[in-house]
Amino acid sequence: MGKRPTRSGSPGVSEPEPRPAGPPLQLRRLLRTISGVELWHIEDPKGQAQRAPTIRYLVKRAGTEAAFNRPHEAWRYFQDLTGAPDKIVRPEVPPLDAALMTPRRGKQRRGEGKLST
Repeated sequence: MGKRPTRSGSPGVSEPEPRPAGPPLQLRRLLRTISGVELWHIEDPKGQAQRAPTIRYLVKRAGTEAAFNRPHEAWRYFQDLTGAPDKIVRPEVPPLDAALMTPRRGKQRRGEGKLST
């Protein structure tokens, strides 16, 4: 029983690409975009002596970037550039119809109602 020959040069057989060596890539999440201004949450990988990863916030506008360590500072700068409101403004919810709140009298569901003895 010998080894099977490998098919490294065969067409149609693809080998997985090797992962690049080095530190892990940073995690980036786009939080908001208004009028071409972007607010990003960036999580840098942990160093050897770190307990938690370093988190930064980035505001991008037309090729320029401003980095912040605190989220409220990045949000204020983003608001200054875009005029974004402090809260998401939604229309007020209409009141519920009282007729929908009372239980219906009529047909009973199977298994409910009279008990047979």
